[in-house]
Amino acid sequence: MDLAAAYINAALSPDVQSRMADAPYFVAPISSEAQFSKGLQAYAAGMKALEAMTVAVAHRRKIAAELDAKAFEALKAKMQYDPMPPAALDEMRRATVGIVDVVKKRVAPELVDRIVAETARAR
Repeated sequence: MDLAAAYINAALSPDVQSRMADAPYFVAPISSEAQFSKGLQAYAAGMKALEAMTVAVAHRRKIAAELDAKAFEALKAKMQYDPMPPAALDEMRRATVGIVDVVKKRVAPELVDRIVAETARAR
């Protein structure tokens, strides 16, 4: 137990956190006393700037999600969805099967296989 407490105390110390904020780690320190490395200072001068960036990013993401939702609703209002008969879907799959092979030559084949499997599962 004492060893675990010593480990946690060491990890939280400003000196250790200052070193972890430097190359090659670039971990943002949680101690307000830790110094940001020059590498981290390229993004934020200190904890207050980092916190402000976090708040700003969260706000931008919220706005983007709201705008996306509005745009999707507007699109749905104008869009007509007609389900395709299963035979037509099968015909399209047969016609495009070669595309998967071409993509496998340019991208990791196992990734393509995972995407194809997930798509098949979603049907």
